[in-house]
Amino acid sequence: MLFQDYAFETTMLSLLVTLTALSGALGANPEPARGVIGQKKLATAVDCSGPVGFTGVGSSKVHPSGLISYKSTLVDHGVGFSRETGEFTVHCPGIYHIAFAAYGNSDNTRVVLRKRTNSDDWKDVLAAGGPHSSGGSNQILLELNVGDQTGLWLKEGTLAPEPIPSTTFTAFRIAKK
Repeated sequence: MLFQDYAFETTMLSLLVTLTALSGALGANPEPARGVIGQKKLATAVDCSGPVGFTGVGSSKVHPSGLISYKSTLVDHGVGFSRETGEFTVHCPGIYHIAFAAYGNSDNTRVVLRKRTNSDDWKDVLAAGGPHSSGGSNQILLELNVGDQTGLWLKEGTLAPEPIPSTTFTAFRIAKK
């Protein structure tokens, strides 16, 4: 009888230790649920906990609408920037520092930073270049919400051929919302 009680107690103790270890493993920092929305790695709030920023350089082409796309991306942390289209779609709301530059061959090269809020039309925010200038640069702080978009448009003139890139579009979040 003593042997049977000892075997039962040992089995129960072993089971208790196993269950305790298993519950600790399951509750210790579980992997957060992640999801992807849409085609451009548009992610859930998990991606918004880290840095959000990008830099596109070198004009790849100017779309018929005037929107500039980029040859390469030097930095791409977070989600929402498309080098191919030139658009930045906000998935992590906050205050963003946006800087851009573009230079051309003509003396009237002008670029405009534009913003679209959800389904509204694109609205001009800030320009660089213009009459008697072959382009320019500018920067701004913008408060952006989920779904807002920004991009750089060529409004006048032509962009310079680029053995060394002279067109840039950079944004990084300086404050979370």
